[in-house]
Amino acid sequence: YYWSFVLAPSSVRARVCWLTGWLNLLGHISFTTGLVSTFTNCICTQIYIMTGGAVSCTHWHQFLVFAAILVVCATLNSLTQGFVALMTTCSLVWHLVGGTVFIVCLPCISAHINSNAQVWTQWEPNTELHGISSPAYIALYGLLLSQWIIMSYDSSVNLAEETIDAECGGALALVGSVLVASVMGFGLILSLMYTMLDLKSTLSASNASGGTDAMAQIVWNVMQGRYKQWRY
Repeated sequence: YYWSFVLAPSSVRARVCWLTGWLNLLGHISFTTGLVSTFTNCICTQIYIMTGGAVSCTHWHQFLVFAAILVVCATLNSLTQGFVALMTTCSLVWHLVGGTVFIVCLPCISAHINSNAQVWTQWEPNTELHGISSPAYIALYGLLLSQWIIMSYDSSVNLAEETIDAECGGALALVGSVLVASVMGFGLILSLMYTMLDLKSTLSASNASGGTDAMAQIVWNVMQGRYKQWRY
């Protein structure tokens, strides 16, 4: 808010500050909703897989899971500052270490590896699935996946006034977070692309995940292909 107040012309400072606060609120709502919705879908998909398709979460069940996750998040963020800092550090380590292990191990375990030509040059518009025929629009639509790597990249700037050497540390943290997330995200995409059987079977409603979670289905296929009767 202070930055917007200082940089904006004096005649519109109040409106600019209000707009900054409103966009910040909408950003937090969108970010939280997106993450919790994805986590909710993940939980419901795991329940479906673990029960062999016997238990399928309805929209009402998904809403209850969504609400429960929000309650847990709100409770954890209401605890002491030291505990929140510890959670943040553990989250960072978990994402880096756990993500790296997953990215490396998935192709190593998989009995099926796609060729470089399939991963890097094969074009699958799948117009019959989404109704989009323009290659340019499909490519732009696919880039939406990359939005996850830049979410909250500006957190370091929001906390810059509370850090040591903020003029350098904040900038380095901002750029570094985007670079690290970009490398990890691209590595994850490659790991999944090299081990995915085919897109249609991955998204089919008759598969183990019910066609609701492509990533979970890819992991399932990898484990089934290697260990045959693999279960949780």
